[in-house]
Amino acid sequence: MPQTLSVTCVDARGRYLHLHPQRPDDTALLGTLWNEGLSDAARFNRFLGQSRPLGPLQIVEQSAVAGGQGWLITERIPGGERALAEGRWTLVGQRGEGQLALSVLTRCQRQGLGRQLLQALLRSAQQAGLHGLSLHALEANVAVQRMASQCGFEHRAAATASPWIRLHYGFQALQNTEETCHV
Repeated sequence: MPQTLSVTCVDARGRYLHLHPQRPDDTALLGTLWNEGLSDAARFNRFLGQSRPLGPLQIVEQSAVAGGQGWLITERIPGGERALAEGRWTLVGQRGEGQLALSVLTRCQRQGLGRQLLQALLRSAQQAGLHGLSLHALEANVAVQRMASQCGFEHRAAATASPWIRLHYGFQALQNTEETCHV
């Protein structure tokens, strides 16, 4: 059984942040993040081509993490919390490979949250015994490609004439992740 690490800290902006595995009652937080916190372009990238807001049933379906694990970074706000970033991996096929998806609140991008989330996802997938993870990103999404590359992901061949690229991470490189993928 994978260990689950939960971390609470105060960041440089004075926010109380909580990095934790996704809980069953996080559906509303995820729906707000996906529908109100992401730009159309970010939603298009996260949901592989869908830019319009998700309906209630889609939110429930997307928030389910069957055969994998989801992680969130939330911020404490008066009366509760708000999701700033979420990510998940799901097992695909029989070869111990997983598929990765990430989203960061548009106004919080380039603050290190995606990298912190990616590190948690890599650790939990390795602890679960996966051999590798793949991440699909738009070819134009240079920021995600740079972050993934710095964390040890390699470019893999994508479908011909596709706007998507495939980034792959093999867990033999995980021992170097903490050194090269700084938060």
